[in-house]
Amino acid sequence: MISPMPIARRTIAGSINLAYQYLPEGDTQSAAEAIELCHQLLQDRVSAPLPLIRKRADHNLWLGVRLISHTNVLGAMVILVSAQTAVSHHADADLLDFVAQHMAVAIERKELLARLQHSALYDELTGLPKRELFYDRCRQAMAQAQRHQCQLAICYLDLDGFKPVNDQFGHSVGDDLLQQVAQRLIQNVRQADTVARFGGDEFVILLSEVDSAEQAAVAAEKIRQSFSASFQLPSHSLTITASIGVVCAAAATLNTEPLLAMADQAMYRAKQLGGNRCIQG
Repeated sequence: MISPMPIARRTIAGSINLAYQYLPEGDTQSAAEAIELCHQLLQDRVSAPLPLIRKRADHNLWLGVRLISHTNVLGAMVILVSAQTAVSHHADADLLDFVAQHMAVAIERKELLARLQHSALYDELTGLPKRELFYDRCRQAMAQAQRHQCQLAICYLDLDGFKPVNDQFGHSVGDDLLQQVAQRLIQNVRQADTVARFGGDEFVILLSEVDSAEQAAVAAEKIRQSFSASFQLPSHSLTITASIGVVCAAAATLNTEPLLAMADQAMYRAKQLGGNRCIQG
């Protein structure tokens, strides 16, 4: 339901005036009526007349319409119309229907843009930020680190033996595992930190505002040790380890790309040494 506006008058093309009233705070009866009408519009889609017109005891009118997009019913809009200033029941209802159609189109367009933006910035499988959003978070963290005279760190993480999981159990099990890995990483960092997925089984973690390389190493080791507990998937219980490269630097000394490259190289050294370890770059 869209809340009624304060009492006013709107004119469309200089021909139709529609006066509408605000529901005063505490007017629970009118609010209940409005909610009931919205439910009727959304649930009783066959028999409810459109637009819905219902008279009140005070001779004012409830007007209600559905907000219908090209593919779906998005909601309902109900307003209370003053009987004293209404032009005619049907004229006001037609105007409301006209407004509702345009509102539905605007809402649908906004929802589409929001979905496209989310898809561009967040990984569809895990819900984690993608590379572009991670870079933006790094820029913000670097600016903040410069102000607070502290450091930041980047951890580059790759799962050990993830390919055999896909080969043996199938990609659906691999996807379930990646989703749980993402959640475990989030649970083992601070709220101010950022966990991103760069693709495949590669995850990158931004540790913002760290005091030293030792603190960053401790945080990376905590993440590695969190993999000692098995992952309980819908169809399997799996244990997997991670190789982590971690780089810590003052914000003013390096930008994101060199930090990522150094952390990536450190991660590969961890792989070459047998995996399941953290290496500082």
